Amino acid sequence: MKILKAKRIAMTWAYSPSYGKPLSVPQGAIGLFTRLGMEVVLAHPEGYEVMPEVEEIAKKQAEAKAAVPSVELTT
Repeated sequence: MKILKAKRIAMTWAYSPSYGKPLSVPQGAIGLFTRLGMEVVLAHPEGYEVMPEVEEIAKKQAEAKAAVPSVELTT
């Protein structure tokens, strides 16, 4: 997985009729991608913020693992 280190990924929120999917997929993804040392940008609509605990974990992982630590959450 070293090939992914320092790569940048941008994600956007997508609509889903179920409530859980729009929350779980991006939050799981930023946790995984930062663990792999990737730079992460997540765009989401207002009112669909990442849970503070997930954001904190992702930022800590980015600082520990990334060549250029970066987790950007934007509306």
